[in-house]
Amino acid sequence: MSGKPALTIKNLSFSYASPARMVLHDIWLEIPSRAITALLGPNGSGKSTLIYLMLGLLAPQSGEILLGDRLHSCHTRQELSRLLGLVPQEEHVTFELSVLEYVLLGRAPYLNLLELPGESDRRIALQAVSTVGLTGLQDRPVSSLSGGERQLAVLARALAQEPEILLLDEPTSHLDLGNTRRILHLLRLLREGGKTILLTTHDPNLAAAVADNVILLREGRVLAAGPICSCLTAENLTVTYDVEVEVIPWRSHSLVITY
Repeated sequence: MSGKPALTIKNLSFSYASPARMVLHDIWLEIPSRAITALLGPNGSGKSTLIYLMLGLLAPQSGEILLGDRLHSCHTRQELSRLLGLVPQEEHVTFELSVLEYVLLGRAPYLNLLELPGESDRRIALQAVSTVGLTGLQDRPVSSLSGGERQLAVLARALAQEPEILLLDEPTSHLDLGNTRRILHLLRLLREGGKTILLTTHDPNLAAAVADNVILLREGRVLAAGPICSCLTAENLTVTYDVEVEVIPWRSHSLVITY
């Protein structure tokens, strides 16, 4: 968690339409390297928008984003695809692809136009499938998977990109407790392997269970950012969610209770 930030955001503002209706206001953030950071806030607070700005799929009205020491805008689309991997809330697979074929799509940033994946690409994709625990299902159609299995396949596709930074947008929002536990376990393993992870969530207990750092966002403004032990407080969460909150120690992390 030491060293240079993986991502730095300076004076960032964004609006989808009228500047008078800003979605994000004057955001200043540093995303630590080799750590899990949770971007936490209620629905509509701007979490997903910030993720898509980091990916370069949206352009800010003002401010800048740096990847390491280099401006985001100085990278080509191919470079960004090698540096940043996305696990969206939902991804619709329109073709009847097997799990392995789908995961191989993650190798696209390393291939030329119309170039087919080679043996090394297949090896990397198979490793990604193994990492998420889907080896026995690699020949199954993605459309036949359960919701939890499909989310694991999406994560494998992102891992096949070999990104330095993994961005996850509400990665457990549609999962049951068992599959949520699997995803969080995988994120811990990826962090231990040196991956930088940023995930969005509206659930403070999920953030408390897995994150090293937290960013609290409300109505497009950062209310607090830093180590989870100092930022995930009852006072901060009460302001973030506009409900009375209690934070109590529980095992190795905190438990958030609302009234």
